[in-house]
Amino acid sequence: VQGASAAPALSGRTIGLSAVRAGTGVRVVTADGRTIVSETVAGNYEISLQGQPAGTYIIGIGQQAFKIHIK
Repeated sequence: VQGASAAPALSGRTIGLSAVRAGTGVRVVTADGRTIVSETVAGNYEISLQGQPAGTYIIGIGQQAFKIHIK
């Protein structure tokens, strides 16, 4: 992610990432440790959590991690 303050944007059940450096690894992990997304991305990117249950998820973007809650 370009800046230290960059964070994923949540809209409904879609996570939006912007200005991700080429080759950055992105992971989405459930609260119980199950990886549901593991990709290498660049630029603007969206991750859909449609079909996933409500709960807390950890989004790893390169060396940064963010916690989100899906209702």
